[in-house]
Amino acid sequence: MNHDDPLKAHNRYMGRIIGTILGAIFAVWLAFTAAGGIFATFKTFLIIGLIALAVFIVVWLVARSPRRD
Repeated sequence: MNHDDPLKAHNRYMGRIIGTILGAIFAVWLAFTAAGGIFATFKTFLIIGLIALAVFIVVWLVARSPRRD
């Protein structure tokens, strides 16, 4: 057996090339998934904050209004 056989060299590096490509695809997918999760969390906190602000303003306006006896 000759270790310099082109077919053997091709088979030896094919796994590394496929692994690199799959790793890059997985890294991009993971980055987009993480970014989507962070964006969804931010949107949730923003909506909760706006609801809390609306409740605060309503309570503040009701408390400032003159009392009727």
